[in-house]
Amino acid sequence: FQCLEAAGKWPDNEFSGLVEDAAGAFWLASRSGLLRVAATELAQAQANPAHEMVYERLGAADGLRGLPRQSRPLPVAAKAPDGRLWFATTAGLAMVDPTRLARGTNCPPVHLIQAVVAGKKIAPTPDLQLPPGTRDLQIDFTAPSFYAPEQLQFKCQLAGYEEQWREAGNTRRIVYSALRPQTYEFRVRAAAPDGTWSDAATVWRFSIRPAFYQTTWFLLLVIGAGAMVIGGWYRWRLARATAQAESRLNARLEAQLDERKRIAQELHDTLLQGFTGIRLKLWAISQQMVGAHPTTADQLKQAIRQADQCLSEARRSVWALRLPRLADTDLPAAIRAVLKDALSDTTIQSELTLIGTPQRLPEIVEFNLLRIVEEATTNAIRHADAKKLTLELEFAPRKVILKVVDDGLGFDPVRAAAVSGEHFGLAGMRERAKIIGGQFTVESRPGGPTQIMVIIG
Repeated sequence: FQCLEAAGKWPDNEFSGLVEDAAGAFWLASRSGLLRVAATELAQAQANPAHEMVYERLGAADGLRGLPRQSRPLPVAAKAPDGRLWFATTAGLAMVDPTRLARGTNCPPVHLIQAVVAGKKIAPTPDLQLPPGTRDLQIDFTAPSFYAPEQLQFKCQLAGYEEQWREAGNTRRIVYSALRPQTYEFRVRAAAPDGTWSDAATVWRFSIRPAFYQTTWFLLLVIGAGAMVIGGWYRWRLARATAQAESRLNARLEAQLDERKRIAQELHDTLLQGFTGIRLKLWAISQQMVGAHPTTADQLKQAIRQADQCLSEARRSVWALRLPRLADTDLPAAIRAVLKDALSDTTIQSELTLIGTPQRLPEIVEFNLLRIVEEATTNAIRHADAKKLTLELEFAPRKVILKVVDDGLGFDPVRAAAVSGEHFGLAGMRERAKIIGGQFTVESRPGGPTQIMVIIG
């Protein structure tokens, strides 16, 4: 004996009779009716236990009254010499002539009856557009047949919603939910009572219109608005962080300026005043020794000249410590004050040219630009032997350009950097330009002018 597992694949798994007809097909009497299985199906199942056997079921729709039932010790199924099969049922004897068995082999076409959306019936016309917001859809269909219509089987597929065909049994209605706005194609096929499926499917193409909030332009609008909000929030955070950093830096700069002013005041009140007093005493002594000790008088005059040079350098150092406060004036006025104080003891001429409309800059920017002017002016005094110092301050849209040009001796920037690194305060000026996000360049040549330029923006 060989056991064939058929649980879950048959309408019934309890049989009360088994008989073989003249064609080799087996007839099984069960509580759900008579099941006919071809010999080839049994052979395939014996060779492959995973094979799902195809069967044909005959019941009340085929004229069978009652259901086969075991009544021991009498048999339920028997084959007569003429080939007809007899079955004992709860309603008496039932006879089947396998040679004259009528079968529904023609598969009727499937017709779509209606679609139902939100309780409203709609005719399934081709390329129908369903209203926005449609999520649930009911489709009713049928296949007209005068032979065992209850044995017709259907399967459906909604392309764009599901990838596989869905078995619908003999139900003439299918419902879809959670639909999205797009184009769909509904397909349905029918199978005859003998299991033969129609080759061609009935197709209905339709689409669901998107609501305004489901359209591409609305999505792009939301994305754009979100990007603007995020961008605005980011710019606000960045501006706030920048303002806080500038505030902290300005506070430090203010403290440094106060300290520099204090040191400059102390140097002016003590050291410079003391040196000035000593210089006056030396001058008075030299005057007394002009006739009596001429050599000593000459030495005193030389010491006085050296003291004058030291005092001049000390005054410039004190001036460098006491930069004008930008809170009390604007940048051009502060530059003019720097030039006036720095060049007061020299013969160097200066000229400041303004281009564009002057405007206030962040305090850290103005402070560092002023320090660059100071350093460039000091270089012109100490190293360049310049006769004229020309400055140009340009206020362009979203850009500020500072140029400082002297007509002094000049130098070779490349050679100077290669020999000893940047000097003449160039490293400090470059670092200050970097702090305020500017570009620093220096152009010079031996015997020619020197130009320092800072571009911010």
